[in-house]
Amino acid sequence: MIEKSFLFGAWYRNNIDIRPDAIIALVGFAIERFQFGYSFDFTLSQLSNYTHGSHEVSLLIHVGRKGKRKLRNKLLLPMI
Repeated sequence: MIEKSFLFGAWYRNNIDIRPDAIIALVGFAIERFQFGYSFDFTLSQLSNYTHGSHEVSLLIHVGRKGKRKLRNKLLLPMI
């Protein structure tokens, strides 16, 4: 069975002085071990006078075993 997923997200980025820097939007999809994405950074700072944002395309390949892993570090609560 082929696993498929649709991905989307949004982020807000600011600099050290807590001034707005960018708003980022992401869309993509995942099929089995591969994940494809496109994101756009819309610049909010004064740098926007020189740039109108930036584009990014990503490809992720998940390696290693697939499936459920046993949880090693369980939190054990004593019964009262």
